[in-house]
Amino acid sequence: MKKIKIILQKNNKNASFIFYNEDHTIGNLIRYIANKDPNIIYFGYNIPHPSEKMMNLKITTKKNHEQINSLILSFKICLELMILFVNLLFRNLENNFRFST
Repeated sequence: MKKIKIILQKNNKNASFIFYNEDHTIGNLIRYIANKDPNIIYFGYNIPHPSEKMMNLKITTKKNHEQINSLILSFKICLELMILFVNLLFRNLENNFRFST
């Protein structure tokens, strides 16, 4: 089964993506990060119906043909933030365990 479908618009500044087997968890996270990108004019997502395992995502960028790069950059930033969070969490747990023994 496909994981993603990309639909580029004629004006070259808009693109739509359909992610299969995804939901609000990744949709809200990526939307939050992507909307901080100054190259992105609009970034939104929706879940058509709770019983459908798909997420529609739309991006409008200032520059032509930058939607895929902007999406990849947003996912990369999300991944870096998750890695940072997990590292801090484990350091905190490690320090607490060290002091309690």
